[in-house]
Amino acid sequence: MLADLTYEEVAARPSLPDLARTRHPQEFRVLLEGVTGAAWRVRTFWWRRPVLAQFAFPEWPVAVFVQDETWRPRLGQWVVVKRDLVHDPGEWAVCTVRWYSRRDWRITALAQPRRPSAFAEDQQHRRMARYRRWLAMEGFLEAGSNEPLQPTGPASGRAVFPWLHGRPGG
Repeated sequence: MLADLTYEEVAARPSLPDLARTRHPQEFRVLLEGVTGAAWRVRTFWWRRPVLAQFAFPEWPVAVFVQDETWRPRLGQWVVVKRDLVHDPGEWAVCTVRWYSRRDWRITALAQPRRPSAFAEDQQHRRMARYRRWLAMEGFLEAGSNEPLQPTGPASGRAVFPWLHGRPGG
């Protein structure tokens, strides 16, 4: 969600810190900066640890470390929250905070980009570049071009998609 990479792709990067140490907020910040190329800041909640379901999250995605107990936790993990959507690596689907199984866990740390608007713009550029690479690999785009390949022959775009060329019907 934050870097548009799978957990396996992140784990395979040799230049990143030991993934076992990413439970520590500053180590996780280093990991985020390594995979996103953006500066991050971490806020740690030492005394008043808010409940996930009662926290007001910003409009941009943030990484949140949650624990099952306030003072003597047994379990803890990082999840990504964007407004009211929770992306948990242990869950099979994205869900809302209201229906999240760990909504009563306590937030101990929150990581967010230093410049959220610049991060969102960079993330959009990375996604578009990835889509262009995929389209070029599949043969829909010429490598290095933004223009799609033009269909040729009897099944050209005009014959198959007449509504794209201003003609109703077929």
